Amino acid sequence: IAGALREVTAVMESLARFKRWGQVVAVPELGLTGLLAAVTDERLVDYSHRHLGPLIEHDTTSKGNLVATLRAYLETGEQQQAAQRLRVHPNTLRYRLDRIREISGLDLEDPETRLNLAVALRVQALLGM
Repeated sequence: IAGALREVTAVMESLARFKRWGQVVAVPELGLTGLLAAVTDERLVDYSHRHLGPLIEHDTTSKGNLVATLRAYLETGEQQQAAQRLRVHPNTLRYRLDRIREISGLDLEDPETRLNLAVALRVQALLGM
């Protein structure tokens, strides 16, 4: 019973932390969200800005959509599907990915970089940034 109580408490605290009160989730489904719930907002925001800052700044100043492009690309894992999701021509997507590389200086083919960016994007979504 004590173990079950800890699990339920962890789920409830994680959902409340990220303002997902109406969501029903089992402990195994929490995954990364459960792990991120143990980190302070300040550290999460810092992490997100460290990895996405230049792209967020670019999008803000030029009304761009590089962060949304990056999100679609990382979530689909493939350029053609990302282009379809964004409803843009594949050449437009390739151009945007080149701009992301240019602005951020990141290698989008590196698995560690992709993981860091995916986590930073998840943090943004969880904190409503």
